[in-house]
Amino acid sequence: MPDQAEQLLRFEITRTKSDVYRSILYASLHAPALYLSAALPAGVVYLILALANIPHRWLFTLASYVWFLLIIPNSWARRNRKEPGLLGPITYVLSSEGIFSEHRNAANETLWTASTAWSLISGVTESKKYIFIRLARDKFHLIPKAQLRNEQTQVLRTLLRQRVPKNVKLFTA
Repeated sequence: MPDQAEQLLRFEITRTKSDVYRSILYASLHAPALYLSAALPAGVVYLILALANIPHRWLFTLASYVWFLLIIPNSWARRNRKEPGLLGPITYVLSSEGIFSEHRNAANETLWTASTAWSLISGVTESKKYIFIRLARDKFHLIPKAQLRNEQTQVLRTLLRQRVPKNVKLFTA
């Protein structure tokens, strides 16, 4: 962890199950693998309907594709939200070098730490409740805004605008 002099912002969050579930859904909806994963079974549906010579098979195929788009992210979210450390406290430190995070469990034992250089951040998106800091390969940091003070949110937005090279979509207020 960077020493006090290098720290530009420091805050701690604790995610809820809802936060984890929504973040995994967000990540999966932004992953090309989801759309390919849904296209394969929808293609199988089309082939089966074509062999049976069912009229309007494209309509059934489209419906099955949409159904798979809804089911697959939910299964990914259920599977991944049981990962240890996702619901424990996380300390974030933003420095001139990048973002440092320390993940702990409920007993306050450090499970792992991560350091991300500013250049490795592929984008930032802000929603009404969260700030998503996207990294390479569908990894991201999820910051629930309700757990930050107004000053911290403003400093976080300013730092992200200054340090992240591209794809920054943050609110102005």
